[in-house]
Amino acid sequence: MLLSSKIRILIPIYLIGLILLVSCSSNTTQTPPVAPLASQTPVPLPMPSGTGGGVISFVTDRNGGRMDLYIINADGSELTQITYSRGDGIAPSWSPDGSKLAYLVSKNNRLNLYTLDLMAVLADPETDHSVLLLADSVDSSPPSWSPDGSAIVFSASQGENLDLFKINLDGSELTPITQTNYNEKHPAISPDGSKLVFSSDQAGTYDLFLVENLNHSEFQIQDPILITSGLKDELFPAWSPNSEQILYTTTENGNKDLVIVSWDGSSTYQLTDSPADEWKASWSPDGKQIIYSYFNFDIALNDLYIMNLENNSSTPITADNFDNWWPSWQP
Repeated sequence: MLLSSKIRILIPIYLIGLILLVSCSSNTTQTPPVAPLASQTPVPLPMPSGTGGGVISFVTDRNGGRMDLYIINADGSELTQITYSRGDGIAPSWSPDGSKLAYLVSKNNRLNLYTLDLMAVLADPETDHSVLLLADSVDSSPPSWSPDGSAIVFSASQGENLDLFKINLDGSELTPITQTNYNEKHPAISPDGSKLVFSSDQAGTYDLFLVENLNHSEFQIQDPILITSGLKDELFPAWSPNSEQILYTTTENGNKDLVIVSWDGSSTYQLTDSPADEWKASWSPDGKQIIYSYFNFDIALNDLYIMNLENNSSTPITADNFDNWWPSWQP
């Protein structure tokens, strides 16, 4: 009886304490939730001013060892990163109006074809503006644009050999241009749109072949003209702005050198002859200079050099501990 009486006394006291605790808790000032931060307006990147003769796109591995696309003035100033790919990006090629780039990205041991709107990148650098044009096994050939910027020509393997293909900028009408038993790669359409040059191994090594009177509606290759016939490979043809000359890379002397050939193959002029590799060159918009990759075997790195064609003097625009290569001069 005594124990049960004590229990009856303790229960009301416990209830009173619980009521007081709840009452105090309800009067405690609550911290209001933190409002989400307003989305910030992207800070645009300035377009390089073009000092030194224009703007150049190229590839470098300075961002953690991954190869991305950058743009830089021809005097080496105002370096700007424009891609942040998860795979390595290579072989940029400017559209005729200089507003876009076509390039290749290595993913899953394959090269895919992409395009990039440069103005969109500079306006909003925090957004990925790259557009996948073709997820296929594309060859490591710089893509080439049609004169009106509506289509891209490239090299890819859809069988045992490399062939040339055309695809519209919207991804439609993937069309084979060559279907031979040889390998065709490194296509380049002349700025005036009348001619196409490419490398083919019909003779066992890669030579340059040219197609006149190019039909842009059908892109049919008929009776290409052989314009080089070296014992080694002729690669990476690039047209002069007036569509009269072709700059290319030769391996005739065992390493890579640069040569200029007239569009019909009637005359050639060798630009470089050094122990280093000079390769993958591009013309300046005025046709008075070229930019090229210079591979130094002593340090096993590429740098970018500009050559004045009036006196063949060269000047580096990059000199660091990174690979800098695949240059392309904005038209």
